[in-house]
Amino acid sequence: MERHHTVVFDWSQTQIYSQEVPLSQRCQEIADVAKTIFLAIGGDVDTGIYQYDPDHECPKFIWNLVNHNNGDARAIHLQFYQMAHRLFGEGYIPSKTLPL
Repeated sequence: MERHHTVVFDWSQTQIYSQEVPLSQRCQEIADVAKTIFLAIGGDVDTGIYQYDPDHECPKFIWNLVNHNNGDARAIHLQFYQMAHRLFGEGYIPSKTLPL
């Protein structure tokens, strides 16, 4: 079974740490990425409203990452794919493009 993933990299503010990345930094970076994704899918980052389907679980999940201090990327990754598989099933998910 093939799996398809979308990955967003933003290297513009890269920092190198000699030890583990501090929790506060991990939380901020996760929130920043979530905010960018929420905006990219058509959400209003000032209000947290996703106008295309206000009750859809995926945008709510992403918006929740913007507003909560969660620095556990592994747990977030697992939660996201559990949600995606529950909503869409496993396997290829056809994508659609929304205007920015």
